[in-house]
Amino acid sequence: MISGVQVVVYFLLAFALCWMGKLAYGLFHPRARVDVEMTAKDNVAFAVPLGAYYLGILIVMGAPLSGQPRGNMLQDALSVAGWGSLAVVLLNLASLAKRRILFHGVDLLGEILERGNLAAGIVVAGFHIASALLVLGALGDEGGLLPAAVFWLYAQALLTLAAAVFLRVVHEDLTAEIRRGNRAVALSFAGVLVAMGNVLRLAISGPFEGWGRGFAAASGYAMAGLVLLFAARWLLDWLLLPGVTIRQEILEQDTRFDLVLCDMTMPEVSGIDLHEWVAKRIPGLAERIVFITGGSFTPRAVEFLSKVNNPIVDKPFDFEKLRRFVQESISGAR
Repeated sequence: MISGVQVVVYFLLAFALCWMGKLAYGLFHPRARVDVEMTAKDNVAFAVPLGAYYLGILIVMGAPLSGQPRGNMLQDALSVAGWGSLAVVLLNLASLAKRRILFHGVDLLGEILERGNLAAGIVVAGFHIASALLVLGALGDEGGLLPAAVFWLYAQALLTLAAAVFLRVVHEDLTAEIRRGNRAVALSFAGVLVAMGNVLRLAISGPFEGWGRGFAAASGYAMAGLVLLFAARWLLDWLLLPGVTIRQEILEQDTRFDLVLCDMTMPEVSGIDLHEWVAKRIPGLAERIVFITGGSFTPRAVEFLSKVNNPIVDKPFDFEKLRRFVQESISGAR
């Protein structure tokens, strides 16, 4: 039974490890200034993954505490401090690796710091919690440091592979959804990471029974967990949401706009391209697009506008008239 003195010691250790974690976070993420993001900017998108990062450190602290006490408070405290310090490094390394592998086309940290993109923050938070669960599982291996390190790395690889397979099967363009700030997609993916992390935690914990059996168990758990995730999602669609799908509802989050003002000519994509993309991905929103044009039409634009019934606003326009047009259009749509 833990005494009152031990409680105080572990409480202080938790604060010390979180302070160490803050310093390490700054070293691994030199662009992020924790104090500025949390106070001056009140950046919620930064606060969410930072909180998950600290939670991950505390989760890993529980590994040595959950085992058999050594009978010596100093030894137990040193064990907690040692594994906690290791967890700080591993959480940062794992997060950086997953972001480079799964999100090589988008700068998640930039999305968080520069745009305050909460969706990006939710995904990174999922990385931290999942990685902490894997560290917790590896430390529960009774074979020593080498098996713990090897199976932690193997579990990280399985987690990354499972996440990539999940995205491919459900046909979600996660990079695009994160860029447009779709928090529902981000939360769904973070949930998959945490669920798979917990499954793999069980796979790599427990007594070390040999390399072959250990790798086979981890692989089997990963496959079973992925299958069960797909099965659970299908059952939710079938039993709880008849007539719609979770994927459809997720992808349409934050896209139910009353009206969209879109210029026909833009630097990277045209209004036609945007309309075609929206028509495929978000049925019903395409008809609420209002095109703004300066009157210069390409043959493609002339053909396109002859086929659609979307309103057109000519430049230059009077802002007051445009405001009235928008209000009338929204009232009519409702």
